Parts: sequence; structure tokens; C-alpha cells
Amino acid sequence: MAGNEKDKKGVTKRERQDQLKEVKEKVENGDFKLIPQARNCHAKCWRTFELVVKAGDGEEEENTGYVHCRTCDEYVKWTGTSALNRHVCQLAEVKDLELLSAPSPAKEAVLDATAECVAVDLRPLSLMQGPGFLNLAQTLVLTGHQFGKVDVKTLFSDSKTIKRRINDLAEDERAELYPRVAAAAAAGEMSCSVDMWAEDSRKQNLMGCNVHFPSLNAETNEWEVETKSYFTERFPTGHAKTAENLRAFIVQNFEKRGISEETLKKICFVTDGEQAQKNALNGFWREYCLAHAYNIVYTHSMTVAPKNFQKLTPEALFITEQVDVVVKELRKMKTSVKNKVILDSQKLAFPKLFNTSNCVAFVCGSYEKIRRILTLSKAEVALRALEEMNTGKLAELAQYLKDLESAVGRVGHTHGSALPEVLSLCELREADSDFMKGLRILLSQNECISVLRVLKIKDACSDLVHYFKSSGLMEELPTSLKQYMEVRWSSCYRMLDSIRKVYPEVRAVLERKGQTKRLDEIPLEFLTEIVNFLEPLKLETERVQAKNCVTASLPLVSYHTLRQAYSPDEADSEPIRIMRARLYRELENVVQLTDTHKIAAFLDPSFRSFRNILSETEKSEVHGMVRRLINESDSDPQQADELQAAPTPPPPKKTKFDPYAAFRESAESLGDPVEDEVEAYLREPLGIDFDHTKQLSWWMRRADRFPRLSKLARRYLCVPATSAETERTFSDAGWILNKRRKNLEMGVVDDLITLHMNCRNKIRERTTRLKRKQGKRPAKAVQVQV
Repeated sequence: MAGNEKDKKGVTKRERQDQLKEVKEKVENGDFKLIPQARNCHAKCWRTFELVVKAGDGEEEENTGYVHCRTCDEYVKWTGTSALNRHVCQLAEVKDLELLSAPSPAKEAVLDATAECVAVDLRPLSLMQGPGFLNLAQTLVLTGHQFGKVDVKTLFSDSKTIKRRINDLAEDERAELYPRVAAAAAAGEMSCSVDMWAEDSRKQNLMGCNVHFPSLNAETNEWEVETKSYFTERFPTGHAKTAENLRAFIVQNFEKRGISEETLKKICFVTDGEQAQKNALNGFWREYCLAHAYNIVYTHSMTVAPKNFQKLTPEALFITEQVDVVVKELRKMKTSVKNKVILDSQKLAFPKLFNTSNCVAFVCGSYEKIRRILTLSKAEVALRALEEMNTGKLAELAQYLKDLESAVGRVGHTHGSALPEVLSLCELREADSDFMKGLRILLSQNECISVLRVLKIKDACSDLVHYFKSSGLMEELPTSLKQYMEVRWSSCYRMLDSIRKVYPEVRAVLERKGQTKRLDEIPLEFLTEIVNFLEPLKLETERVQAKNCVTASLPLVSYHTLRQAYSPDEADSEPIRIMRARLYRELENVVQLTDTHKIAAFLDPSFRSFRNILSETEKSEVHGMVRRLINESDSDPQQADELQAAPTPPPPKKTKFDPYAAFRESAESLGDPVEDEVEAYLREPLGIDFDHTKQLSWWMRRADRFPRLSKLARRYLCVPATSAETERTFSDAGWILNKRRKNLEMGVVDDLITLHMNCRNKIRERTTRLKRKQGKRPAKAVQVQV
């Protein structure tokens, strides 16, 4: 068992940990105290250590045999100076010298060893570039510097020991994280992004949850939104993913981590539009992932279904209505009645799909049979509907719908390859009746044809990229072409843009290979127009998914930015004009802005005036909502100790490009005194030092002036605009759970994800540390001089 191995004195690791924990508790309780250093102890290591002695009134303090490291806040057993020199902080110091660049012979030797490692162990070429590996390599270098020529075989442990250490580190991380999350949840200053994922190897359903809460950055002494992986759990095998089961699973995982179901109602969940998840979170505060909404807007705008082409003239609609009456009457008849009329040994059979095309073809092909059946059954309404049909027009409509179905398909989505056949159906012919001409003219005016023109470009670009990849021609281009992938957001834009950037080079390669026909369907001008059309949606999708910053205030302004970007433009060609109108329409139908989005935008100081966004009436409604919220909160809110001391504002930073500058307000002078916090906030000067990526820092410096609003800001500004962090977790989990590692225990997977997501910022690529302590900082981070 981990922790049961005994040292030379017969003490296990777990017993040593318990002893150190007891010493720490006694220091905190006042039973022990710390003094600077032992008398007559002048070793260099004592600069960072304090003696732990028993508290007493006498002049002589009784030594406890323990010391305290001021740098990493650790307690260590004192068995001599050599033991203190081996402490991690002392090792990391390494004579306080800056690390030097490696000499050429050393670089060559390491390069040879690296190449051999990649080849012998079949590792990726980028293995040596990861921060985790660089931290390990730096640790090995410092170990050799401290202890001389060490046999590396004695340094590394076996897989079981590493697994136990991973679990120990993950448990340390959770022990520090869970109380912080529970406190934030109790205060209502936390949000969660939740999603489910089916891993490919064993097709098991996993649920991931990331938490977002305000935290004080120890380096900058400013408040920021911190994101942590909270849990990754396997959904019980054999349980249906119903709303009831999902709700029970979510509540159970929070409760076993110290958060009750009642507390969960204080926090916000951000999920995608999956119906079972929506129903599972009924009664909770839930917001829809904006990135998923944008993805749906793109999908609906860039796809067409076969039914979208079946727009008919009034005459044709009248025929289909009469056909519908007849078919409904036949479907409810008894079988015995229908079997009385059988011609050519054919039984009366209905089509499997009761769509318009099938029903019209059925009535047209069995007109006389149906007439005899309706006559025998005395179905006067249906018989009258049948007789009112013009059989000639019925036959023409049946043939037209059959040809259209052959071109665009019956189910699913219509591809760009259908464009030639659809255009052929739009051509007027001499033999056409006025009825058929009306159908063809109406089809030619269908906006779906413009979508097919864009889809045909996309399909041709996808075929072109596939040709370059499969023929090995990609190396002849200055930059590689990007492949389109259905599951990747904005991959269509990246593919089209990658071809546009190297279009002349692509043409030159194809001319040399005699394959210029592959560019015939990709005119550069139209390709550029499509790229420019898709760019705003791609940029906004990336902005609302930004990491390590506040995104809660972005949905409102991002939505209005897209509305402006996709307003009608006279310079557009006909297909792009129609595509722009489709996307604008989908944007209004799919994206639903909530009160949370408006309140979060109001609590972002740069958006509080809703410049170019809301009307005066809508602004007043938001102000009223905020007033009601702060009146419901405590009149004297409990502020964190860090918020009480307002630090000196940092010097103004260089101005960055701001895509939302048109919606932000500029720095203003302070107005007249006002009555409540909302009015005072509206007149508070923004300040020239305001950073629109650090809204919480602005509130931190004004917490004493706006105590209730600052508390509300910490609650709403920690709600992410998307659930992208959970998607990133699943992306990382895909590297952990692959076909070669499919038998990993779920506990190990959760440990690895916890350490990867929560501790990666603690590993600095060019720092000297021999051991990572959760929540502690090294004695001296010595930067590598490159």
C-alpha cells in the first residue's frame, strides 16, 4: 500500500505526514512557536528556516526537532544541516546563479540523445517541447549539479509508484480546491460548465464539470476568474441518459464533494442545447453555451434539406391538398374494403414515407383504383377531392417532384453536387405547360440554389485539399492547406482561407501536373467573398471562447456585433446577399439573450452604458433588475480580506486592439453625488488605467465604494459565455483515453485530467524546481537565459 513503506527508523511515510501535520496545528494553536534560527548556526540554509520550539515564558525554549521553511511554508524534521540542504527550496536555489545557455557540444550530445529517444521509444517529435518534460529535464540537470554523477536508473520509479504519486498529487489538489469551491458556491460566486462525451475505445459516457470562480492572483494581487477541472466521472453503464438520471448523477457528484442540492441552485450552469441536459437542470440557473448557438447558426445557414426545395405554386399546392384528403381517407379505411378492388394482382400498398412526392406519385399511379375504392366506400369528401384534380397537372406534378427528389435527395442534407441537376430543372422547355413553367420559375427563385453554389465551392475545396494530401504535393506550397472536419467549429473557414492565401501557388502546381480543372469550380473572387462572409462568425466564436479572462459580458455585444456584420451590403453578389440574409435570420432565431447576459454586460464597467446596444427603455429595465438583486442581498455584504485593501493601480498599459470599442464608454470625469449604488456606478469614471480583460480588478479597487454591486459583479462575471473549457477537457481526455490506454481506471483518468487542467500553470517551462508542491512557490525561480 502507498505510504506504508518504513524508513530506517521504522516510521512510515503516512506517519511522518501525520507528525508534520500535528506540528503545524500546534503552531497555529499557539502550543509551539517559531524563532529565527538556532544559536551558533551559521550555515547558508538557515536563511530560509525557522526553529519550531515549545511556547513558554522562560528564556530557554525547548527544541521540538522540527524547522519551518519560510519560502514554501513547509515543516521539516531537523536531523542536521545536510538534511536541510536537501530540502527542495535549497536545491532549487543552486548558489543563486542564473542558468546559462548550453554550450554547443552539450547541445549536440542532447540532440543525439533526443533523436535516439524518439526513435527507440517511438515517441512524438514534440515530446521535448512540453512544459512537463522541460520541468523534468531541468530537475534532472539540477540533481546532477547537486549530487554529481547519479545513475538515472536510481532516480526513476516504476509505473505503480508513479500512479500512486499521481493520485497523491491529485488528492492534494482536490483537498485545496474543494473547500474553495464550496465557499464560492455558498456565496453564489461560482458557475459550472457541464457536458458529456462518449470516449471512442469503449464507448463509455463521461461527464465533465469545470468550475469558474473569482480568485486572487498571488503574483499580480488582482482578482481574476479562475477555471478548474472539478470532476470527470463515468456515467453508470446501463443507465439511460434521461433527465432524471442525469440530474441525480450531477447532484450526487456535487454532494460527495461537499455541495448540497440547495446550494447548487445558487450557481449557474452553462451547457449546450442537448435536451436531456436542459431538462435535467430544470429548477437550476442555466445558461446556453453561446459557441454552440453560433455553431447552429452556421450549420443552419450553410445546409439545406430536400424539403426546402419543394416550394410550389398555388395550383400545385391545391393539388397536394386534395391528394392529402384522399390519402388520409384511404389510410383510415378497413382492409376488407380496400381488398375488394384489386387490379393486375397488385395489392393496394401505401408508401413508407407519407411525404408530398410519394403521395402525389401514389395517387397519380393508382387514380382509377382509388376512385373505385372511394366509390364503393361512399367517401364523398375524398371522392369529390379526387375528381376536382386535373389529371394532366397531377401527372406533371408527380414527374416534377420525382425529378426534384432525384436531384436533391429524399432525407438528410443536399450537397453542392446537386447544383447542376437543380439548375437543369429550372430551365424552361418548349413542351412545358403554363403549370410546369410556373414550377420551374419558382424553383429558379429559391434561395437554396444560392446555398448550393456556396456548398459546391466548399465541396470542390475539400476535394482539392484531399488531392494535395493524397498526392504528396502539400510540400510544394508555402503553407499547408487545411482539411475540413465536420466536428470542428470554423474548420470550413480555415480550409477556404488556406486555399485563398496560396491560390497562385496552387494553380502553378496544378498546371505543372495538368490538373487545372480542379480550380475551374473555385473562382478566386467568389472564394474571397465567401471567406470574408464567414470571417465575422469565426472571429466572434473564438472571442467568446477565450481562456483566462472574463467572457460573461460578451454575449450581448458579440450578438450585436454579428448583427451589424451581417446586415445587408449592396456590394455583395447575389449568392452572398442571400446567404447574409439567411445567417442574419438564423442569428435572431437561435441566439436567445437572457437577463444574465444583460446584467453581466452592465457589470462590465466599459459596457455599462449599453452604447449602441439597448434603447433607453431597455436600459431602465436592466437598472431595475440590478437594483432588485442588490436589495435582495445582505445590506452589509461580507467582503473577503483581500478586497478590503485596495492596491495601488498598476501603470497604464499599452492599448490593444479592441473589437468592441464601438460599444464601450471612454474615461469620464466624476459627476454629481447620487443616491444609490447603481446611479453612483453609472457616474463613476472608468479611468484611463482600465483593462477590459480585467473587470474584476476594477471592482476590487472600488469594493469599499460599491460593496453590494462588487459582490454582484463577482457572481455574474464568473459565468462563462460558453462551455468551451469542458470541451477542452474532453479534447485532452482524448489523448489520455486512446486505443492503447483504453483499460485505464476511471480514477486514474480523473487524476490525470485534474493535474493536467489544474496544475499546468504551476509548471513553468524555464524554472528550477525539483519538486512541485501544490499551492506552494519555489524558493527562487531561476530563469533560463536564452
